[in-house]
Amino acid sequence: ETTQLDLTSLLLLAEELQLLPSSTENTSPKSGNNSEEEEEEEEKEEEPDTDHSEHSEQSHRSEHSEHSGEHSGEHSEAHPTATEQSTSPTDAAIASPDKLDNDTPALNTDSTHRPHAKEHTATRLPPEVLALTNLRTLTLDHNELGSLPAEVGDFPELTMLRATNNHLEALPDSLQKLTKLTVLDVTYNRLLSLHPMLFASCSALEGVKLSCNFLSSIPPSIGSLNLLTVLSLSTNRIESLPAEIGQLKALRRLDITNNLIEDLPTEFGALTRLEELYAAHNRFLRCPRVLGSLERLTKLDLRSNRFRELPPELGNLSQLRTLDLSSNRFEEVPEVVCGLGALVDVNLNHNHIRRLGNSLRSLGELTYMRLGSNRIGELPSSVGHMTGLMELDLSENRLRAVGLEDVG
Repeated sequence: ETTQLDLTSLLLLAEELQLLPSSTENTSPKSGNNSEEEEEEEEKEEEPDTDHSEHSEQSHRSEHSEHSGEHSGEHSEAHPTATEQSTSPTDAAIASPDKLDNDTPALNTDSTHRPHAKEHTATRLPPEVLALTNLRTLTLDHNELGSLPAEVGDFPELTMLRATNNHLEALPDSLQKLTKLTVLDVTYNRLLSLHPMLFASCSALEGVKLSCNFLSSIPPSIGSLNLLTVLSLSTNRIESLPAEIGQLKALRRLDITNNLIEDLPTEFGALTRLEELYAAHNRFLRCPRVLGSLERLTKLDLRSNRFRELPPELGNLSQLRTLDLSSNRFEEVPEVVCGLGALVDVNLNHNHIRRLGNSLRSLGELTYMRLGSNRIGELPSSVGHMTGLMELDLSENRLRAVGLEDVG
């Protein structure tokens, strides 16, 4: 007992002299874990609740996906829509509308395309920003903005306004005051309509991107944009284009992919400077003859419609280099295609083609020919004369043999 008492006394003395950790410190590992758990709980309490925004965002994207599905569902006999070559310019921002050589990926309507609500996102425009009246560029992409304040029209020097991937349901009327605005990009929002006179005063606009919204029409005031070179209207609910679109004399690239358009106005033929037209996934029953007036076209995307034939007027497209007719209802290669001598890339995947004509040999510049997922049983000898071909896709057809004489 004396030995035990002396040992206890020594331990207490050592604690007082700080030679050993105190009895409370001996329990620090346990208390430390409690502290870490408490900190984690505090962090969880500080994190914003993203369930609501995640649900609404997925709902918004799913509506677009369902809308797109309405078009592609018509092709039950074909494989999924081919998009490997005819890419639309609607997913990249218009940094400089006159730089038209930078193709952009096809549309992405997946719900994960934009991030969900985070601590750094904004739900309204800070008043400090509204005080910056000398702004030239205002970028508000990937926030949680439900609206733009009317004061946004008080930036008299603004030339570029970007507010993509937000929750905008309308644009303020005050945008009409931005007379120096050259680029307007509000892709991936929830716009239902546009003010009838939105474009009447913004005559300096060169690039307008309204893709991935819920627009059912475009106001006739669009015809006031004499300097417009790029117009993106893809993935909306547009049923027709206004006749005034023919007044866009400077337009070089137009994207109307993923809409409900059944025909084009006669005035469309006045777009004589148009170089690229993307009109996939619409409700055309017949290919509009007015396309034959667009003699400067170099790219034409007509995939995923209901075409069985092409009008002879398309033979006027002597500068056309890329033509996508995939996922339609052609039973043979349209004769007018064989007369487009400048063609470099032709996509006829996912049609009902059974035979190839000998006229294909006239396509001397053709480098890429895609005929996959058709019903072709044999190749004509004319294919062997297409010595410029670098890529030939005949996958998923009914070929039983491919002779060397057929492919050169």
